Amino acid sequence: MSTATGFDWRVLTPVRDLVLLGEVSFWAGTVVGIAAFVLGIVAVSRRAATGAGVAAIVLSVLGPFVFGGLAVVAVIAGISTGLDTVTGV
Repeated sequence: MSTATGFDWRVLTPVRDLVLLGEVSFWAGTVVGIAAFVLGIVAVSRRAATGAGVAAIVLSVLGPFVFGGLAVVAVIAGISTGLDTVTGV
């Protein structure tokens, strides 16, 4: 059962738990990153825990880039593994 593009979505059935885990991790990381950003701004503006506030801001800004890089690595690893099963090499 393939779509018009020729991709059969049933190949993802064995890893659907990992896909769900990835999606939950994405949304949890988004919430934590936004909270860190806001709390870091509040800490810096009140001049309370300035070092920790700056660290929270920096980490919350760098977080999406780290996640994106790891997602690219995971996709490339998945594609390379999938190519072995499709081509039979």
